[in-house]
Amino acid sequence: MKKIFLSIFVVTNFISCNHGLEPYKETAGFGGTISFQHWPQPDTIITIHLLASKTPPPFGTLDSILHLYALQKLFFIPSNISASFPKDTSQISYEFFLPSGTYFYIAIVAQITPNYTTDDFKVVGVLTENATTFEPKKLNVPLNTFIQNQNIAVDFEHLPPQPFDTTAFHWRNIK
Repeated sequence: MKKIFLSIFVVTNFISCNHGLEPYKETAGFGGTISFQHWPQPDTIITIHLLASKTPPPFGTLDSILHLYALQKLFFIPSNISASFPKDTSQISYEFFLPSGTYFYIAIVAQITPNYTTDDFKVVGVLTENATTFEPKKLNVPLNTFIQNQNIAVDFEHLPPQPFDTTAFHWRNIK
């Protein structure tokens, strides 16, 4: 009797373990297209990233941004800070896989100098409910769900409010 019980226990465990000791991976995410208008001079942008934050702005200093990143409340793609989405293009498609949860701020961020302070990055587009406003769309991304058609428009001549500071910015001011 003990052998039968042990056999059933072992077989049940082998059947239920499909990936062994691999870490669990979430498959939540969202995607869509990013459209670009009025690109500035080619040398004025170093990288283009997509940012998703579980915390609403303002973000404050670079230290506070790095803290949110360390707590897994702020995510970037491409995740390598020196990588970039293609530049000087009219439209790109994207897919962003990240932990499930509610994201209060999803934006396109351009790095404009080779340094890494909040002054060196500018938000150039925001995911919104309404294309005529820059009010951020709150996006709930459930576990094991991929949300499509989350499109973001970038117009380099009409930038959204900056979550890092309150100073006005325009590409013509870059020297």
